[in-house]
Amino acid sequence: MPDKDDNENFIELFEEDSRPMTKSERTRLKIMASAAKVFDEKGFDKASIQDIADDAGIAKGTIYYYIEKKEDILVSILKFGKARLFSKIEKGMDKAETASKKIDLIIRNHMKTVKIVGPIIPFFAHSLASTDSATRDVMAGFREEYLHLLESIIEEGIKSGEFRQVDPGKAALGILSLVVGQLLQAKLFTGKLNAKEIADNTMDIALNGLRSRHED
Repeated sequence: MPDKDDNENFIELFEEDSRPMTKSERTRLKIMASAAKVFDEKGFDKASIQDIADDAGIAKGTIYYYIEKKEDILVSILKFGKARLFSKIEKGMDKAETASKKIDLIIRNHMKTVKIVGPIIPFFAHSLASTDSATRDVMAGFREEYLHLLESIIEEGIKSGEFRQVDPGKAALGILSLVVGQLLQAKLFTGKLNAKEIADNTMDIALNGLRSRHED
């Protein structure tokens, strides 16, 4: 069950540092935050637009100004989350001196995002199983960009001697699979999501596998 302040945490996660949000942007985020909470409590299929409107404290008609159906909310959350995640990663890259620190930056920012949207992970998984799902299409684009970024950093680590010789593409896929696999295991089977633990486990396994033998 989400904490009572999850809606505010959700909104704060996606706020832009460079400028205040408009009223329309904040309303959209409020709808997404309430949807995540309602989906977690009632399940995606049983949750209604009216339930989301009631939780958000806005009129049902206002929600239809922003979306046409419930899946649109999942797509919106993915798009906002992706934009926010890569923005945070980009801002932190200059301070990460090594390839290992850059991978750590990616994984931990990923987990910070997931910690907020965690309640709807099972519904993302359900949508991914459908080949004509709009959610699946957006997730495929996120996956491609995420893997490309990891692969470029792994290549950088190999060139510097920090990492041993590996196939950068396969290593990137392995790291992403570690993250996604642990997320699904946690949400589907235990109902609990320890973002820090997943990040720590991923970094431990990934870096022990990537680092050259002379690295500490």
